[in-house]
Formats: sequence, C-alpha cells, structure tokens
Amino acid sequence: MKKLLLFLLIAPVLGFGQDKFKTDLGTFDYSNGVRYRAVFNSDLDIESQVIKINADVAFIGYPMRSASMKVEKKDGKTRITVTDFSMGEVSSSGGVMVGNTFIGGDDTEYYKIDNVTWNEKKQSFKRSFLNNYSKKLEKSIMNAVNRLVEANSSEDDYW
Repeated sequence: MKKLLLFLLIAPVLGFGQDKFKTDLGTFDYSNGVRYRAVFNSDLDIESQVIKINADVAFIGYPMRSASMKVEKKDGKTRITVTDFSMGEVSSSGGVMVGNTFIGGDDTEYYKIDNVTWNEKKQSFKRSFLNNYSKKLEKSIMNAVNRLVEANSSEDDYW
C-alpha cells in the first residue's frame, strides 16, 4: 500500500508524455499537428492569415517558412492560434545567384514540422523542441504578429 501511495505521489511529477506545455507567452500543444496559442489582453488590429516565419528558426537544417494564424477576438482580447507550420529547403538547381538572391530554378520543398518536434511512439514533444526550438519558434511568431500590428497601424497614419 505504501508503494502504491508513493507511486501515485511521484507519477505526476515524472509524467508519461507531454502533449502540452506552457511557454513565457503562450502554449504549445499537439492536436492533429503542432499548435501554438497565445492570448493578448488587447484588441490587436490583425486578421487571420498565413504568416511568414523568420528563416533563422531551423529544425535539423531546414529553415522555417510559414504557418497559418487564426485570430479570434472577444471582450477586448485577442487570441491567436498558429498551426500548419512548414519548413523548407531551397533548391538551387537550374537558377542563378544574383548578390544574395537566388533567381529561377526549382521550387522550394516544404515539410511539416511534426516529425521533427513530436515523438509518435512516446506521444510527447521531443526534448530538443521543448528545450530549444520552441523558444525560437515562439519568438519568431511574436515578431510576425508585431510586424502585422505595426503595418496595420502605419496604414492608418496616411488617412
């Protein structure tokens, strides 16, 4: 009986898989793919759309490219839900480098990030994602949101 009681006290600390975890600003979870959610205590001037994610967030050498962002508003607050993250590898065959820009050639190949962030066997996020990549990805999402808010507010300045 004592062993069972001890197990029940320790088991929640150990955890049997982590399909959801909080970050400084939001929450990552796994629901038919990696999903990020954050709530802002203000009515942000943004709409649902595909957002660009900085290429410096890389998973196993493939830079992040884009994600779908859904915006919901209620009681003066804004909630964003970001899903369908894609990463890509730029193919340089058949094109020409002009300065720092690649022109022509094959299209970029895109991949979902699920297989490099989620451990299907353990039903949990991989440690590398929890300890490192999630912070970079969250920062990149927030940068994209800030760019959209700034762009929308600057459009109002020229009225």
